[in-house]
Amino acid sequence: MIINTGELFMTGIISVYMIAILVGFGIAIADYILRGISLYTIAKREGREYPWLAFVPFARKYLQGELAGVIVLKDRKIKNPGIWLVAMPFIAGIVSSIFYGILCAITFGILISMDYMATDFSVGGVFGILVLIFIMLVWTLVYNAAYKLLYVLVDKQIFGKFTSENMAVIHAVLSVFLPLYEVICLFVMRNKAYNADQEPSMEVPLPIAPPPVQESEEHKDDKDE
Repeated sequence: MIINTGELFMTGIISVYMIAILVGFGIAIADYILRGISLYTIAKREGREYPWLAFVPFARKYLQGELAGVIVLKDRKIKNPGIWLVAMPFIAGIVSSIFYGILCAITFGILISMDYMATDFSVGGVFGILVLIFIMLVWTLVYNAAYKLLYVLVDKQIFGKFTSENMAVIHAVLSVFLPLYEVICLFVMRNKAYNADQEPSMEVPLPIAPPPVQESEEHKDDKDE
């Protein structure tokens, strides 16, 4: 029996690829379920108006940011971190699309000039492309760093409701690098008692008593009689 080494190699690559897809799919499903249950429970405990947003894509990021509350950075405040968690990817997508559009336009212009004008490859055009690619890489790095920092701050404040400040920072940082770490922490902490200074206010305001009715002079005279 002749063993085809090439077929075995391809079979091994396909098997590894399929396993990676199944593992990634399983992680995504687990993340969706655990995150939804955790955010829903915490939002319900805090009396949020729409806790079911925990199961809606994109909206769950907004809910998670709002559960963190106002983020204080020295003399600056992020009042609506949930909006920023949703808006930043869209802003990044628009900026990246503009960069890619400019890059394609420059590349297409160089190729057209070479075909129709019989010119040599433009050194200036190549330099411009390299500069634009460098700017795109810097923009991507800055955006990813800013978004992960915001995510760490949001998680730190949520975890800080149930654990010490130092542990909240550790959990928040590890959540950025370890798959499922964040949702496991949220799931474990969702029913824990709040810290003394983090207890959500669930008091229902007492009804305001109506002002006393002023009796007219005629009624007073009747009572006196």
